[in-house]
Amino acid sequence: MPELVCLGDCCIDYYLPPVGRGYAGGSAVNVAVAAHAAGLPAACAGALGDDPAGQAVLSLLAARGVDVTHFLPVRGPTRRVPIRVTPDGHQYAHEMMPPRRPFQPTPEMLVFALGASAAHLNWLDDPRQALPALARPGGPRISLDYGARSDSDLLEDTLPYVQIAFFALPAPRAAAAEDLARLAAARGPRLVIVTLAEAGSLAFDGRAAIRQPAVPVDATDSLGAGDSFIGAFLAAHLQNLPLEACLAAASAAAARACTVPGGWPGAEIDPAILEREEYPWR
Repeated sequence: MPELVCLGDCCIDYYLPPVGRGYAGGSAVNVAVAAHAAGLPAACAGALGDDPAGQAVLSLLAARGVDVTHFLPVRGPTRRVPIRVTPDGHQYAHEMMPPRRPFQPTPEMLVFALGASAAHLNWLDDPRQALPALARPGGPRISLDYGARSDSDLLEDTLPYVQIAFFALPAPRAAAAEDLARLAAARGPRLVIVTLAEAGSLAFDGRAAIRQPAVPVDATDSLGAGDSFIGAFLAAHLQNLPLEACLAAASAAAARACTVPGGWPGAEIDPAILEREEYPWR
């Protein structure tokens, strides 16, 4: 049984021409891969298309040691997220973004996650539907990635169920990280982590705030860095490392993710598979 089950976003990160390459990705996928690379047995459960590209994603994950037994196959192509490379790094090509398929974990996925030490949620259509089923006595520790934007109602409804809450702020707002962490922790989580891009990160455990500088790196692409941070942090935390060590391990993993295209080394999908299918941005 995996120690960590990640529930949520699975896709193909497709770098637009002139790069023209696709990578297995999505936040839940990236977190699971990073956690397993850090020594924690991990699984990912989400929805993937029944096309050859979806099968390629599953094969790449299995090759990295991630449990893929609880993916939900859906008819049609696996969702592509178009990415444009600019002089400042990657940016999502929102004008080309295909619609997300609605996704909520199936009852079978939730039962599977109940057997793990931790369940990580992100990019669910409504985590409020899954949280009560996971928040049982003796159930997994629950972490949730709130990212850079979460409305007040979602925070109010979900934070009481969450043990580890992850937030993201841009580096210029680093001074606001501790206030955000304290406000979130007052609603339930034992740990609140705020990533701050090049300004590093902050962790608050209800008593003190600890800051971790970013690891300097000659960055190729920051895609997946935040997910790698989360996966490595959860792996270290579930291995009972001190909070300072968890932050240091997570920062190092985020830096490594910035040195390769895509979310993790080895994530590239065989271009021949993607070339068989036509998409409007080609």
